[in-house]
Amino acid sequence: MEVQVIDIDRTRRRLEVILPKERVLSIQHGIYAELQKKAQIKGFRKGKIPRSVIDLYFRDYINRELKKRIVENSLEDALKEANLEPLLEPTVEFPDEDMSRYIVFCEVVPEIEVHGYTSMEIDVEPIDVTEEEVRVELEKLRNIHAELVPKEEGVVERGDFVVVRYEGYHDGLPLEEVRSEAYPLEVGSETLLPEFEAALIGMRKDEEKEIEIDFPPDYPDRAYASKRIRFHLRVKEIKQRRLPHIGDDFAKDLGFDDLSALMDGIRERIRGQKGKQRRAYVERAIIERLLEKNEIPVPPS
Repeated sequence: MEVQVIDIDRTRRRLEVILPKERVLSIQHGIYAELQKKAQIKGFRKGKIPRSVIDLYFRDYINRELKKRIVENSLEDALKEANLEPLLEPTVEFPDEDMSRYIVFCEVVPEIEVHGYTSMEIDVEPIDVTEEEVRVELEKLRNIHAELVPKEEGVVERGDFVVVRYEGYHDGLPLEEVRSEAYPLEVGSETLLPEFEAALIGMRKDEEKEIEIDFPPDYPDRAYASKRIRFHLRVKEIKQRRLPHIGDDFAKDLGFDDLSALMDGIRERIRGQKGKQRRAYVERAIIERLLEKNEIPVPPS
C-alpha cells in the first residue's frame, strides 16, 4: 500500500491511498463468492450462478460493497502510516473504476507554535478557610445525619415530613389519576404546587381538609392546565428532624477521634475544594492569555 499526503491548509489533509490490484481483486472475489452462495435467481441453482449473471443482477451492490470493504480493510492503516488522527469521519472518494486508488479528505488538529507563555504572571488569592465556612459545612453534616422521629403532638410545620392521603375532583367527579393513599412529602420542598403544601401547614395528624387549587395555564400536564381541582386531604403521619448534638460523640460516629479532628477534616476538605477552584481559574486565565497572543486556526466544520 502506498500513501501520499498533501497539506491543503493548516487544518486539512488530502491522502491518496494506492492499493495493489491483487488486494482489491481478492476483496472483490470474496463478495462474488458470498453472492453465489446466497443469491436466488430463477433458472439457476444456488451456488451455480455464473459470475456474469451475478454481475448483471447485483452490479450496484457489488460496487458499493467493494468500496466499503476496501475502506474498512485499509483506511485505518493508511492514517497510521500518514501519522494522522482525523477530528471527524474522513470523506472518501474513488476516482478510478478499478478502485485500487482512493482519495481521503480529513480535518486534523493544527500544529501551533505557542508564543508568550514564558513570562506569564497570574494573580491568585491565598487559600483561606474561615470559621463561618467550617460552621456552615458542620451544619450541613448535622442535617444529613438528622433522625426523623414521629411528631405525635403539634401541627405540620415547614421542614416537617408528612405522609398525606389525597383525592382530586373536577366538576364533582373523582380523578383516578390524581390520588394517593400515602404520598411522602417534605413540606416546603416545592415538590408539589405551593398551594397544596401551604394547606398542610397547621394541620394535625389524622386531620382532614378540603381545598381548591386553580392550576396555572402553563402547567406541564396539559390535562389540568387552567382547571380548578378540589382536593380532599388527610394527614396520616407527621415526622420532624431530630438534629444530632454537635460534640465528640457526633464526630466519632463520622469516623473522627473527636470534634476537633472533625473540624480539622472539614477545613482540609474546604481548602482542597478551593485549591481545585484556584487551579481551574489559573488554567482558564492561561488559556485566555494564550488565545490573545496566538492565532489558532479552526477547521471549517
